[in-house]
Order: sequence, then structure tokens, then C-alpha cells
Amino acid sequence: AIVIDDILDEGLTLTAAREMCQELGARQVLTAVLTVKDLPLAERAEADFSSGIVVPDRYVFGCGMDYNEQWRHLDAIYALPEEAQA
Repeated sequence: AIVIDDILDEGLTLTAAREMCQELGARQVLTAVLTVKDLPLAERAEADFSSGIVVPDRYVFGCGMDYNEQWRHLDAIYALPEEAQA
């Protein structure tokens, strides 16, 4: 099985999807992500494959990732300013 996700931050979604595939009988589960949030390595799971796009530890949107159900269609990745994340 191949699990593909848009962003890897702590890795909770990716880990849960990997475990579900294994529980359903997948012999091998590989993971791939479009972006990786800039967090210390000890704080997250790792993907098997990544595009190499590292984004800041802020809310990001565009390229399929939305903010409040908007801006998913943008053809670039943007981050909310730190002061807007309260």
C-alpha cells in the first residue's frame, strides 16, 4: 500500500493510516508527503518519500491544502503570518 498525504507535521495522520493498512493486511506500507513542516525530528514520524518541500511551523495553504475551506486552488504554498495564528 502507498499512503500519500499533503503535509507531515507530527505524523499522527500518517501513522494512523499506516497502522490501518497494516491491520487490513498490507504486507508493506510506504508513505509519501508533499510537504514537511519544519519541526525537530524527535517530534514527528517520518515519511518514506518526500518532495523535499519544507514549510515553516505555521498554518500553510495552497496546492490542495485549504484554510477554512478556502484557497485550496492556489498554485503555490503560503503560510499564515505568525500573528494570525492565535
